[in-house]
Amino acid sequence: MYRRIVVLILFLQLGSFAMAQEEKPMRIEIEAKASSESYNIVPFGKKGVLLFYQSTPSFSEENANWIFSLYDINFKEIWTKQYTDNKFMKLRLHDKDDDNLYLFLQRAVNKNQKDDFSIITININTGEIKCIKGVDPNHSDVNSFVVQNNKAYCGGVTVPKKGAEIGQIFFSLTLVPLFSGITLLNYHPSIFTVDLDKGQINSIHEKLKGQAWVESMEANRLKNSVFLTIKNHIPSRKNFMYLNEYDANGTKINTIELVTNNDKRKLNTAKLLSTSDSTEIIIGTYNNKVKGYGASAANNAFKEASSGIYSEGSAEVYQVY
Repeated sequence: MYRRIVVLILFLQLGSFAMAQEEKPMRIEIEAKASSESYNIVPFGKKGVLLFYQSTPSFSEENANWIFSLYDINFKEIWTKQYTDNKFMKLRLHDKDDDNLYLFLQRAVNKNQKDDFSIITININTGEIKCIKGVDPNHSDVNSFVVQNNKAYCGGVTVPKKGAEIGQIFFSLTLVPLFSGITLLNYHPSIFTVDLDKGQINSIHEKLKGQAWVESMEANRLKNSVFLTIKNHIPSRKNFMYLNEYDANGTKINTIELVTNNDKRKLNTAKLLSTSDSTEIIIGTYNNKVKGYGASAANNAFKEASSGIYSEGSAEVYQVY
């Protein structure tokens, strides 16, 4: 198996722009331990950077190796570790804190596997690798992942069953969905937590009318809580966007409905960024269509790209820009 070279280009921070023009970037080559389609680099400040990738298995192999290498700030290798998992477990998301990198892998194809996901924890101080495997309690597509107090929060949307997808194809031929936005595909928020010590999985239920799903998720390290934005579309009625806050036990402690400063514009997407213990920055887009076919996410809507920035200071007060 041949090896590849990972090339890092470093731009040195200089005192003035003029000086920067005279300096050349420093090129550093790191020899990878195995071939891979992609390489990932996560910075850890003064502790260095962690390079990781999945080896490319042969067609007959059932497993693939994950290679993790920590380098110091001078890009000298400190340690290299390896973990083996099923090759159909694909990296979807990752999170980190000061001492650990957390990877969320989800089963990419419908194989006869017991587990739907793997959560790999890599301690960068010791090189210790742990893994928790489990079954998704909601049969969902996970699009958000954070870890708070050794508990992983996973959010996304439930996946409609095959029968509903086939039924929707024939229902679309009647042209009813085109004018009404009605669909046989039901989407619901999927939120579940995984205890990274005990492996216990708990589902958090959010009952909303119409279609709904998790848009984004962010851990607030100072408040020891997790924020979620949830999109909710009720055909022929309205688009809603909610901001929910959950405590360390997964209990909802706060919720507000996000609105814009223009009644003709409804929030389309919302991505969270925590800046302090009292302020959340939400960056997203508008959608001017609020009823019918054009407003339903189940009918591939929400393609209009109008931007907005929303700052939420508390449950009672927030500002729209």
